Amino acid sequence: MEVHVEKFEVAGLLRDVADALRPLLDKRANRLAIESSTSSATMHADLLKVRQCLLNLLSNANKFTDHGLVTLATTRLATRRSGLVDFSRKDTGIGMTGEQIGKLFRPFSQADNSTARRYGAAAWVWR
Repeated sequence: MEVHVEKFEVAGLLRDVADALRPLLDKRANRLAIESSTSSATMHADLLKVRQCLLNLLSNANKFTDHGLVTLATTRLATRRSGLVDFSRKDTGIGMTGEQIGKLFRPFSQADNSTARRYGAAAWVWR
């Protein structure tokens, strides 16, 4: 995989992601909240890959949330490499059972067939 590092503004990235997610959020009557302490920050990274990661993360949260809230938070990490930005998300969706969480980061298996039937996609975890 090739990485194309460029300098870009975090605020612009967040706007683009929010705009791209709007139709998906509207379909499930969800809201997106962005909590950013990095609105004036810039990043040096592959913009397209960071954007795609955020879209995947948030669209998955949206898929398992109905009439709820999906939150994306950004903070600057206090490290010697001051350019690091932390992205985190939380949502009011269905969540995962303790058993499903215990299977994370293991070889792939389907978490729950009933979830796939209800939400139209498989929920995958590591076994």
